Amino acid sequence: MTYEEIYRAISNEMPDVFAHYDKVEKLKVDRALKKATLFPKRISIEWTHPKSHNTYSYYIQSNRRSQWNNPFMRVCCEYEGKGGKELLIVVPNPPKRELLLQVFRSHFYERYGERFLNGETDYRSIVAQYMIRNTKAASMGPECVSIKEQQEDVPGFSKESMLTIDGLGLGLRSQDENIVIYRTFVCFDQLFDKQYKKIWPIYLYFVAKLAIEDSPRYAVLINGIYEEGAAKIHQLANDKDLIEADKNQQIFKEYERTYQQLVRYIV
Repeated sequence: MTYEEIYRAISNEMPDVFAHYDKVEKLKVDRALKKATLFPKRISIEWTHPKSHNTYSYYIQSNRRSQWNNPFMRVCCEYEGKGGKELLIVVPNPPKRELLLQVFRSHFYERYGERFLNGETDYRSIVAQYMIRNTKAASMGPECVSIKEQQEDVPGFSKESMLTIDGLGLGLRSQDENIVIYRTFVCFDQLFDKQYKKIWPIYLYFVAKLAIEDSPRYAVLINGIYEEGAAKIHQLANDKDLIEADKNQQIFKEYERTYQQLVRYIV
């Protein structure tokens, strides 16, 4: 099946998938989240469609008690790829319930598993962990794609990069924006120089914003950490006496130091 055919097949089943959750699962999930004492609270549920026999997995997370009636949720479905069951299709659940297919290829599993999950090879587990850790990922479009990848022409698709607290998901987005294919995952310490210079200012701001959203009581402290780090980085960048290689190394260390101070406030 092509990705477009997969998209249409899953689209046709989405009303049933959401209806099952609303009628059968939601009340149980609400009760579990409302009674939870430790957060973030995570729940996973599987359901097999009675006609197609496609198995859907609901991944649900609440970061705090007040979020119990509006948790983060993803719906996943496996499909056969050329290399076997190497695709996990992730369906976000926005208010309008419009379908977006996020296709994670085997190379993505391998890279993310190596970096964050101690060589884990179970693709379902890898993508579930990726979603759980990165509930507030931000699309960067082609902004963070390498020059070499930008030169590659894939008919019907544009380049796509996804910024997360873990690194960059890189791949393709269909022209109608209904399908995103993540082909690989890149950690921040593996970026090319041009990517690195472009991504770090955006990334540091992104992390600071998430930290304030997750820990609003520390907003003043978090903002102070961000501004102090940004000021030091700006000073280093304008130091004319530093050798360029040394300058880049010191700037990278300052980004990393500021990041480590900020990321502790993200749930």
